[in-house]
Amino acid sequence: MEKNTFGILTARKLPVLIAALHEAAQELCTMEHTTLGILSPSGAQFLLAGSTDTSLRNGQILMAGHVREFQRMIHEKRPVALTGGGPLDLQDLRRLGSSYPQANLLYPARVDGRTLCVIMWKVKAGGKGAAFGVPEELGAIADACAHALLNINVVDSLSMDNTRWFDQYTDLLDELQRYGLYADMFRYNPDGMLIINHDGRILLANPAAESVLCPDGEPLPDTVLSLLDDESSSRFEDLLVGFLQGIFPRGLELTLRSDDGEGDIIAVSISLVPREQEAILLTLRNVTTERRIERQLQETTAFMEKIIGNSIDAIIASDMKGRIVLFNDTASRMWSIGVKEALSSLHVNDLYDEGQAREIMRKLRSDDYGGPGRMTPQRVWLMGRNGTNIPVMLSAYLIYEGDKEAYTIGVFSDLREKIRTEEKLAFIEEKLALSEKQMELAELAGAMAHELNQPLMSIYGSTEILAKRLTDNPQASRYANIIHEEAARMSEIIKKIGRVTRFETQSYVGNAKIANLDAGDRPDDREEAE
Repeated sequence: MEKNTFGILTARKLPVLIAALHEAAQELCTMEHTTLGILSPSGAQFLLAGSTDTSLRNGQILMAGHVREFQRMIHEKRPVALTGGGPLDLQDLRRLGSSYPQANLLYPARVDGRTLCVIMWKVKAGGKGAAFGVPEELGAIADACAHALLNINVVDSLSMDNTRWFDQYTDLLDELQRYGLYADMFRYNPDGMLIINHDGRILLANPAAESVLCPDGEPLPDTVLSLLDDESSSRFEDLLVGFLQGIFPRGLELTLRSDDGEGDIIAVSISLVPREQEAILLTLRNVTTERRIERQLQETTAFMEKIIGNSIDAIIASDMKGRIVLFNDTASRMWSIGVKEALSSLHVNDLYDEGQAREIMRKLRSDDYGGPGRMTPQRVWLMGRNGTNIPVMLSAYLIYEGDKEAYTIGVFSDLREKIRTEEKLAFIEEKLALSEKQMELAELAGAMAHELNQPLMSIYGSTEILAKRLTDNPQASRYANIIHEEAARMSEIIKKIGRVTRFETQSYVGNAKIANLDAGDRPDDREEAE
């Protein structure tokens, strides 16, 4: 659509103008309809800006080039009456098409020699003024219409300008209010906000930034660098170089300068200030407490991991589905399985005989084994990876999250070495007891040999004398010799008794057992005795 000369005019003013035209023309001629058409700049079409014929109001007409009347009116700038053979034979413009208004008199309305619009009147045949042609007074009405139309355009333009300026004024007020809101947000933001230039010079800071950077209440310095310790200053200088290259890192932390070397840690977020490419916005937050707590937690965690990792007992934790979540090195050695493999594939039921895991959970939830949530040391047997049984002493605990059971922790003391030691001690104790008995026996045997040896020597010597005196009595001499020989035998037995170092028995009549006196007469026994 080609834009008309005046643009879009105020709709409520044009009907008033059309009504005035119609009324003024009625003074001269009997008019059925009055239509006002505003020409386009090229004159090729016009807009029906208003009409007493409501069916055509606000329509648009393309003026065909074969309509000579239109062309003559535009170029010659004079009125055109659509007549047939005489003044009373008037033709209707609508014969050219339904889009044309009812009109038989076209009148150009001009200002300063320029046609602004066309007034189209429908003069009633036989009415007042129709018999005398085109009244010249209609030209004055048309020119007045052109000036009125021009004034309407000027007023509308002024009105539009006023509206535009008012809108701009309103927009400025809204923007000012937004800036006030932004200023309040900047000032009262709980996080520190600092605006600097590319040289690190401080341009603006909110109160929170001042309290973060100068907690002792001193005024802010001119530059950020003077607030930072040596390491952070060096890093910030590199940042300033990066700002010029459009590099604005995230997750930055800087340390403030302090006399004790323990300056506060400041988390910094960096971005460009909107609409101001030379300014950089830093959002600051003091994270000293959080970082110190994190460091303490890390140190505590590392310390606990060392304790758990270096414990001589196996420590295993699992969730309530039986998945292993903690498996220390001692447990790895006890089960001959790597820690990573245990955490990825081992289930808590794999550690025990069938049903033993449920029994341990029953004891953990019972009041009889140390109270709910714990089990005092219990001796249990574990299943080794190669199918062997491992005797352990188990202490178990439940870990809660609120009131809900979350994890179980077991501390396993391997008893295999202890059992072997106990067996060795029992064997040694048995040997010691036997040695004590043998020492007692040796002492008893020595005492017996010493005590028996004296009367035996008397008997032995007496029988020698008796045998010599009874030479004249062979029968008595024979008995004396028997006594002498038996005394010699007894002397050998007493010697064996004196050499006894350990107690052994030998079978006797039936199931009876008697001491084996020859056990102390072996070469190895004599060597041990020596």
